[in-house]
Amino acid sequence: MGDAPDFPSCPTLARCGCTATDLAPSPALSIVRNGPERFAGRRVGALVSDGVDAGTLASLRAALEAEGAMLQLVAPTVGGVRDSEGNELAVDGSWPGAVGAVRRRRHRSRARWGRAVAADHRARTFLADAHAHAKFIARTETAAALFAAAGLGDDALDEGHHLLDGGANSAEAFIAACRGLRHWARTEAMATP
Repeated sequence: MGDAPDFPSCPTLARCGCTATDLAPSPALSIVRNGPERFAGRRVGALVSDGVDAGTLASLRAALEAEGAMLQLVAPTVGGVRDSEGNELAVDGSWPGAVGAVRRRRHRSRARWGRAVAADHRARTFLADAHAHAKFIARTETAAALFAAAGLGDDALDEGHHLLDGGANSAEAFIAACRGLRHWARTEAMATP
């Protein structure tokens, strides 16, 4: 090997053209105030498509509102979806843009999933990322095809996965679990060879 290259000296650091301002703490952004045991101010992303069960979605929305949290609907396109009662629902994002925008718990809602949804790489990635990041995940029975396509068969489901049956109790139990922010036991199990 030869001699070390001759680098010029480092440039001087640039000075900021503005002065720092003190901002009042934001309760909505405070991790300390909204840490474990509180879910207020956080978001749940619900991956939905046409036919999403109106009752399940309503119970999830009610449980989130009671907690002070928000529901964001994520669909195949930004054009919206129709629920099981034929109501048109506006969505907050589409699958391609949803992964970075919805960073909290994920909910897979009842819909006509079929092969098209289970075969969609974006939907599988949305679900697999939520699982890998130890997020709490709620689902309905009709989401089984998507879970299987994402590599999350029955053997991969743990206490961080919750089955929503349309009743208020299942949605409330899911939101109560979300207060823990992550299902840390999953990360330990995934790290074990």
